[in-house]
Amino acid sequence: FSEMQWIINIYVVVMAACLLVAGKLAVRIGYKNLMIIGLLIFAFGSWMCGFAGSVDFEIAGRAVQGIGAAVIFPIAMAIIKATAPKNKLPFFLSMMLAINSFSFSSGGLVAAFIHHISTWRWFFYINIPIALFAAALIAFAMRPIVIRSKIKIDWIGLILLFFSILLVVFALMDGPMLTWSSYWVIGSFVLAFICFALFVLNELKVSVPLIEMSILRDGMLTRIFITVAIMQVAFMLFNFIAIFVQVNWHFSVLAAGAIGLYIGGALLVMTLLVKPMLKIISEHTMMLYGQIAVLLSVICYAVSLHTGFVMMAIGLILFGASLPWLLI
Repeated sequence: FSEMQWIINIYVVVMAACLLVAGKLAVRIGYKNLMIIGLLIFAFGSWMCGFAGSVDFEIAGRAVQGIGAAVIFPIAMAIIKATAPKNKLPFFLSMMLAINSFSFSSGGLVAAFIHHISTWRWFFYINIPIALFAAALIAFAMRPIVIRSKIKIDWIGLILLFFSILLVVFALMDGPMLTWSSYWVIGSFVLAFICFALFVLNELKVSVPLIEMSILRDGMLTRIFITVAIMQVAFMLFNFIAIFVQVNWHFSVLAAGAIGLYIGGALLVMTLLVKPMLKIISEHTMMLYGQIAVLLSVICYAVSLHTGFVMMAIGLILFGASLPWLLI
C-alpha cells in the first residue's frame, strides 16, 4: 500500500514543484513550443509507467508524467487567455474546468473498464496516442505565441521547494506505519521546515524569485494561495479512495471506479447554481464557503475510515460541490 501511495503522490509532488517554472520557461521558448514539449514529456512518462517492470521504474515514470503535467495545465490556460476573444474568455475557461473536472470524476470508472477488458498497463498507454495527437495538432494548427525574454530560473529555490514538499508527503504517508514518534517521521517534518525556511530566505534574496513574496500582501492573492493549498491536500487524500475501498471494504474495481461520480455529480449541479448565487453572495464569501466545504469534506473522509461509506459519500459530494465556489 505504501508503494501505491508513492506511485500516486510522486506525480502530485513533482507537478506542484515544477508548476512555478513552467511560466518562466514559456517566456523563454514560447507557449507553443513548451506545450508540445510538455505533451511529449507526458507521453514518455506514460510509456515508462506502462512498460515498468518494477515499482521503482513505475514511480520514476509517474515523476516524468508530473513534469509534463506541470507544463500542460498552466500553459493550456495561458494559451486560452492569449487566443480567446475577451467576451468569450469566461466560456472557454469554464469549458476547460468542466473537462478537467469530468476527467477527474470519471477517470476511475474508465480505468475500471480498461482493467476489465485489458491490463493496468493500458491506464498509461492510452495517454500516448492522445498526447501525440494533441502535440501534432498544436504543431501544425496553432500560431506561435512568443514573448521571448532572458528570464533566469531560480533552480536553488526549486530544489528547496521540491524537497520541502517531498519530505512532508513522506512523513504524512509513512507516519501511520512507522508511528508518528519515529525519528524518520519527526526528522522529515523538521527537514521539510528547514527546506521551506531556506526557500523563503532564498526567494527574498534572489533577483528573479519563483514567487514574488510581495504579492502575499494582496489579500485576494493570499486567499487564492490558501485555496490552492487546501485543494491540493484534498486531491491527494481523495486519490487514495479507490484503493482504500478495494483493500479495506472489498469494493469491486468497477464500484471503486464509480465513486468519482459523486464528485462529478455534485460539481455539475453546483456549477449550474454558481451564477445565480453570485447575485446574492459576493465572490469573496463564496470562496470562503468553498474553503470551509473542502475542509469539511476532508474531515468527513477521515471520519469515514472508522464509520463507513455513508460519511465518505458526504465528503465526496461536499468536495465536488466546493470546486465551482473555489474556482469562480
